[in-house]
Amino acid sequence: MTGEPIGPDLTWLAQQVATGALDPQISWRGGWDKAGEAVSALLERRLHGKAVLDIA
Repeated sequence: MTGEPIGPDLTWLAQQVATGALDPQISWRGGWDKAGEAVSALLERRLHGKAVLDIA
C-alpha cells in the first residue's frame, strides 16, 4: 500500500455491492461461535465462495 487513505475505495466497493453491481459470492455466513465450521469448510474446499463471520 502506498499510504493513501483507503476510505474512498472502500466506500466505492461497498456501493457496488449494495447496488448489485458486484457480487461478493458469499456461500457461508455465521457468527464467530461457528468460526471452526467456516474454517473447516474452507480448508476442505466445500465452499464455492467466501465465508463471512458476523460480529454481534
